[in-house]
Amino acid sequence: MSDLPAQAAIVLYACAISRALGGDRKERRELKHQAELCARYGSEREDADDSEWAGYLKASGVPQEARVALMVSEWFDGSGPGRVAAEGIPRQARILSVAEHWAALTARGGPRLSQREALGDLDGCAGTRYDPRMVAAAHVAVERNLIRA
Repeated sequence: MSDLPAQAAIVLYACAISRALGGDRKERRELKHQAELCARYGSEREDADDSEWAGYLKASGVPQEARVALMVSEWFDGSGPGRVAAEGIPRQARILSVAEHWAALTARGGPRLSQREALGDLDGCAGTRYDPRMVAAAHVAVERNLIRA
């Protein structure tokens, strides 16, 4: 569990997943920026219904800068609000979706599970909600002690 607020934990976990995947500093900087945008656009992601959201995405109504942040809600299997699947979801959005879930379970204000318990929860969503490679990278981040809170 982490004493960090959720937003800080999201950035920490996203950067650790990126490092486990071999991401460079540029990707980690961009992940930090996209995590800030996720927080800013969070209510829009949660309030949009399926048909409205799908139309918005497909009509390119999403500002390019915010596209990754808004696509964090997509499910790897394509059953998310915009029906975007797998590699159609930007890598950074796939990383951030795992980091958000992980932080919600471990950070201050959440149920405060251990990292291992939270990873077990993520395992149950691998292949449906989350990209299995991103979940595996979260495991690697913990195993390699890439997370320094």
